[in-house]
Amino acid sequence: MSAQGEIGRLSPDGLWRWDGARWMPTGAAEFNAPPSVARTPRSSAALAGGITSIVAAVVLLAACFFPYGSFPDGNGGTINSSIFNGNYQGSAWQIPEPLFVVLAAIAAAIVVIAVSVRIVRAVATGALIALGLQTLMMWITFIGTAISVGRIGPGGFIGLAGSIVLLVGGLVALTSLFISPAGAAGEESPPAS
Repeated sequence: MSAQGEIGRLSPDGLWRWDGARWMPTGAAEFNAPPSVARTPRSSAALAGGITSIVAAVVLLAACFFPYGSFPDGNGGTINSSIFNGNYQGSAWQIPEPLFVVLAAIAAAIVVIAVSVRIVRAVATGALIALGLQTLMMWITFIGTAISVGRIGPGGFIGLAGSIVLLVGGLVALTSLFISPAGAAGEESPPAS
């Protein structure tokens, strides 16, 4: 196209204008483009962190069935207390918190594994770390109570281990936000969001 009468002509899609020597963008594409969302390919660290967190949730659920401590009953015997069977009036009120942690950890782990939007994965990763820290403190409290009045049961150790594994899963998922996946070598890094 070299005719002077063609200068300023738009392409059929309206995105290009002929300037007499070459096609130039009109800028219409910039206004019609959907807003970009920072996406990062999922890495093996995200997968490992998510799977580790799901395993931790299962371990934490199991810990709720085992006694976290044995306490004197006042008659020379002992009472075993677990999350699901506290053996004292009002003990059922300790059930919702660990169940919430198990369900929330599984949901956050699935998000870490399945979602490629970086900010969403970052929020889910933060939730895993917070749940791991909070649950670690909860099990330390149960173990401390058992030590001060009775003795520690297997549920205390299982819960402590599960909460540490959940924290580690969250930290592994956190690394996935800062490292490039192996398959993305040579690709441009996504902008920070």
